[in-house]
Amino acid sequence: MKKIEILDCTLRDGGYVNNWEFGEKNIKSIISKLALAGVDIIECGFLTNEAGFTAEQSQFNSISEIEDYITSGNTDCMYVCMINYGDCSIEDITDYNGGNLTGIRIAFHQKDMLGAVELSKKIISKGYKVFLQPMVTINYTDKELLELVEMANEMKPFAFYIVDSFGMMKQNDLIRMFYLVENNLMKEIAIGYHSHNNLQLAYSNAQALLNINTNRTLIIDSSVMGMGRGAGNLNTELFIEYTNSNYNTNYFVYPLLQIADEVLT
Repeated sequence: MKKIEILDCTLRDGGYVNNWEFGEKNIKSIISKLALAGVDIIECGFLTNEAGFTAEQSQFNSISEIEDYITSGNTDCMYVCMINYGDCSIEDITDYNGGNLTGIRIAFHQKDMLGAVELSKKIISKGYKVFLQPMVTINYTDKELLELVEMANEMKPFAFYIVDSFGMMKQNDLIRMFYLVENNLMKEIAIGYHSHNNLQLAYSNAQALLNINTNRTLIIDSSVMGMGRGAGNLNTELFIEYTNSNYNTNYFVYPLLQIADEVLT
């Protein structure tokens, strides 16, 4: 039986809307309320070598900086950050020391695939769970995607993603790519889906993915109010209602509505 997990990326993808200037108090509040809602995986922002960020922004120069914002104490959630390949060196990532942040998502363009895989291996060796995020996954040929799947099987990341960076995937595209990955990826590796809403298909595509009969863990990315780059993402508050009604999940909507009312509007 499949396991469904929701990953909220409001503080990271949503930052493209406001230059990540949520405010220190609001960043802590969003993380805390996402935890209260029972969101499985909370993305706290970007990890980057670039200097000049303030405490008011959800872009960080170190793991320890991110840890300071995780105050909820909810150990049922996984806390992660994202690295855009090329924006952070392995020397600036400390070994995992038992802190709250346990996962790192590696987003990369196809031309950087080999470098991103090598970086991911090094991050895994430091004790973190790695999420492989091949941007614009639809641009990969079947052969290229299977090559990346084979590399993933060797390194064993926590999750392998189908990323619809430009929101142009139709349902048939998504399902075809899913089965290609599903039938070749090691079963213990989760498959994730990150959507954008350019064609207003994020919600229906995510529904279609969950309707697939699989025993694998499926991770669906979303953000509060769909806040994200370009046309935005799947709405967390809407999709958890769908999973609660159809898959017996137990997420709580009210804390997400508080984020929308108190922070984002």
